[in-house]
Amino acid sequence: MERGTPGSAPHADALLRRSDAEVAVIGSSVALLDIRPQLLADELGVEVVDVGILGAPVAVTAMRSRALIGTEVRRFVLVVAGADLATEVPARRIRSYDPEVALELFGWRGLLAERDVHLDRLLGWVSVAWRQRHLPRKLFFAEPGIHPRDRRSTEGRGELLRRARERHRALEWTETSANARGLVRLATRLHEAGRELIVVPAPQDPRVSGDAVDHALIGLLAALEARAPFRLVVPSGWPVWKSKHFRDPIHLAPEGQRLFTRGLATELQEPR
Repeated sequence: MERGTPGSAPHADALLRRSDAEVAVIGSSVALLDIRPQLLADELGVEVVDVGILGAPVAVTAMRSRALIGTEVRRFVLVVAGADLATEVPARRIRSYDPEVALELFGWRGLLAERDVHLDRLLGWVSVAWRQRHLPRKLFFAEPGIHPRDRRSTEGRGELLRRARERHRALEWTETSANARGLVRLATRLHEAGRELIVVPAPQDPRVSGDAVDHALIGLLAALEARAPFRLVVPSGWPVWKSKHFRDPIHLAPEGQRLFTRGLATELQEPR
């Protein structure tokens, strides 16, 4: 049985360690909930593992680069929502930890600004690393006291949509944020290890911002693609996204998952 709660870093680590997958889907809840890994595997003809982590911004995914490189996976598909690349990284979302990456992404000023959180995560990382010291080449991650939320909600769809619109209006993106630097670092480390990173922006209910494809987010990703060795895949034409394709403002319903997964498979089969 996999260690940890589904959607957590320990559970994702356990899946990776016992998997012989060629393709791994990584990222936040949109990676975990928008992709159908078995369908993607059937379409590509290779084994696929989905190791998305609930609530994980790109900076946290970058913290996992050593663990990802330590697998047999050759291609990583990073599915990102707008909040995953936001300028601000809420301390509560730092759910995996690598002190070297944390210093590179946040700098001393950022670490000191949230020193209680970073110290807590560092102590958790040291504790786990000590218990696993007989495997010094492995990097393990601690999630002290953090568990994925139950994503079911008693709120009506109208209220969920209103809150999603508010959060979207408040989003800011910069090429120098911890999340943006994390994407560049992740892509660079994977490339150096002979792995490929494909980045796919997740669609959202078009009622959130007037379009299912966030063009400002895609603009940021295109700018970062010019600086880092990853491939940007934009799901603009597969299909014309409608509200019926979504279970909530940012996650796809079953039919949307099938369309998104098949569209991604088609892109992955295309020669670069």
